[in-house]
Amino acid sequence: MRLPFAVPAVLVIALLAVVRPAPAEDTHNGWKQVEEVQCTEKNESTIRCLLSGIRFPAGTLTIRNSHASPVTFTWDEWHSACHFAGGKVESKTLEIGGNETKIFDLLSPGAGITCREVFLYDCKIGGAATKCPQVLSGTGQMYTGNKQ
Repeated sequence: MRLPFAVPAVLVIALLAVVRPAPAEDTHNGWKQVEEVQCTEKNESTIRCLLSGIRFPAGTLTIRNSHASPVTFTWDEWHSACHFAGGKVESKTLEIGGNETKIFDLLSPGAGITCREVFLYDCKIGGAATKCPQVLSGTGQMYTGNKQ
């Protein structure tokens, strides 16, 4: 005995096989990612992340904690015109869980800002000082507007 809904089910399956959503673009809050940079070791205790370019109005840092315990650290964000002295625009203490990866937003640059630097330092595990490059790593992502 043939069921009357068998044919429509076959058609639905065939349509699903043909009509697939396009792969998602790498975006952040509607911004299209156009460049990624690796953070570097500034010295034995500090990580430096440099994001430069006037055409990148939005940016994020992806920070990974490779240690099994939570790590607290200080985040200093500096803005400047590249190759000229700038200023610290934000300083905060953050925590990232053991073996966790988090994405942090950078502040929007003001007029004339072409370089944004973030320094991660003063890392601690359970209150004990540790060298940030031994437990944290990071990448910076730069975005341009509205999938341009």
